[in-house]
Amino acid sequence: MNLLPYFQGEMLTSTSEMIEKLKNIRAFVSDWDGVFNTGEKNPSVPSSFFEADSMGTNLLRYSFWQRDKELPHFAIITGADNPTARYLTEREHFTSLYSRIVDKAEALQHFCEHCEIQPEQVAVFFDDANDLAMAKQAGLRFLIRRSENALFSKYLKKERLVDYISYGTGGNFALREISELCMYLTERYEGVLEERANFSEDYQNYFAQRQAVSPLFFRREESGFKVVNLGKD
Repeated sequence: MNLLPYFQGEMLTSTSEMIEKLKNIRAFVSDWDGVFNTGEKNPSVPSSFFEADSMGTNLLRYSFWQRDKELPHFAIITGADNPTARYLTEREHFTSLYSRIVDKAEALQHFCEHCEIQPEQVAVFFDDANDLAMAKQAGLRFLIRRSENALFSKYLKKERLVDYISYGTGGNFALREISELCMYLTERYEGVLEERANFSEDYQNYFAQRQAVSPLFFRREESGFKVVNLGKD
């Protein structure tokens, strides 16, 4: 049962436990297709994202920067190689993008080693079976709802591999919902919103640090993870 007044998603972990878990989070990792968008594929058309979700991730990162006085890491780990994911990673100055990934658990481990954090310090946003190994390692698991895969959701609940199932779906602002949920649980939403609206000195300091991040783009090769030069590979 969801006891939160502003969210219609399904809470599988108690609010008090979610709050405690959020205290330990230092990074966020997201799948791309089915999370930032509907997951529809077309070989001639890149998949997309929505600005409301992008703003949600920005406000979320700012809220954790306020709390910890350091920028939280953010990565996209995807099995595809999508130019729009590259564009957003570069524009938003995420920590990294992992593309053409078959084993997402391995990629998550590499990400954690690179950032010098532990998997339990990571919150993941995911939507399907190919994300499951990654979700098993993470400290917080947010599933993007899809009503048609009821058995998958049932399995995750049974195995206790999900903490919250969004009300919104991929491409229907689920990321914004989850971002606002995290800020609500950490009691930072209104303050973050006001600071951003006023483009305060505090927000400007955060934004300068964010803009100084040079994202790394990784692919898995036989020898390990390889850094890819954006636009030159």
